[in-house]
Amino acid sequence: MSLTAEVPARATPREEASRTYAVVIVGTGFSGVGMGIALKKAGLHNFLMLEKAGRVGGTWRENTYPGCACDIRSHLYSYSFEPKTDWSREFASQPEILGYIEHCVDKYGLRPHIRFGAQITGAEYDDDAAVWTVSTADGGTVRFRGQDITGAPSHRVCRLGIGRTFQLVSVFGTMSVMENMLVAAQQHQEEDLVRRFVRSPRLRGLEQQAIERAQLLLELVGLSAHSADLAGHLSYGERKLLAFAAALMPEPALLLLDEPAAAINPTMIRQMMEHVRSLHAHGTTVLLVEHNMDVVMDISERVIVLDHGQKIAEGSPAEIRRDPRVIEAYFGR
Repeated sequence: MSLTAEVPARATPREEASRTYAVVIVGTGFSGVGMGIALKKAGLHNFLMLEKAGRVGGTWRENTYPGCACDIRSHLYSYSFEPKTDWSREFASQPEILGYIEHCVDKYGLRPHIRFGAQITGAEYDDDAAVWTVSTADGGTVRFRGQDITGAPSHRVCRLGIGRTFQLVSVFGTMSVMENMLVAAQQHQEEDLVRRFVRSPRLRGLEQQAIERAQLLLELVGLSAHSADLAGHLSYGERKLLAFAAALMPEPALLLLDEPAAAINPTMIRQMMEHVRSLHAHGTTVLLVEHNMDVVMDISERVIVLDHGQKIAEGSPAEIRRDPRVIEAYFGR
């Protein structure tokens, strides 16, 4: 089996952007790097590693919060063929683990195989040819408020004013509803560990502000009566509303919603739509991915339609309703 990876040309502008590889590895975390090294050790050099960010490391690149470390003892958290014997502590910290991954990438010569900034946009398998075609973005940049945030870690994106919810709701089930809300405010509070321990006046003020905002948002989504309840005891729809409210804690200028209407009843769908309209009326930009066409057409000012990862139409709801490509893709002829 071979794979064709459609990636931007790297050596020269004239070099072909579509090449055939024996193996394509997605991501450069511990698993991806280990696979790349294993392939080279086996004598296979015709492989490509696609990395959406600008640096290797996977989760150890993304997570940079204070105290971030591994919960597996250091001497066990390394490749068997590249043991590290000089860890500085029993449970390695994030910077040290990231440094170890980068050391392995350089020692085993993986960088020529890596394409940074390669966000995968699609993958299709041709049964007859026994070939995978992996498509990536065109190498452009993502800018927000004048800043390039391409491949930026999540905490930085959040601080710039972008909030999001996920298609699969994830809340801290063993924490209360209020505690879930306060966790969402941590990105905007005091990071200095010493000041946290001594409970500085500034920190106490920030915490009080966060509590007041959480109470306001829980009232907005109708969950104020559950503020002391464990989040795991909420219904699925209520957990979706909690995740929505938590995403608003940092007061984002841009809110990304991933299928907010999925798997909830019509009453909650209407409630969610009213919240989105209210946010927009108060100046928040909302970008949603949604399969419920009624919701999309009712709430959107502008619609972009994708079919198998490719954009087929863009326009107002009225224009989209009349577009023959949309009608064929979503409703058939």
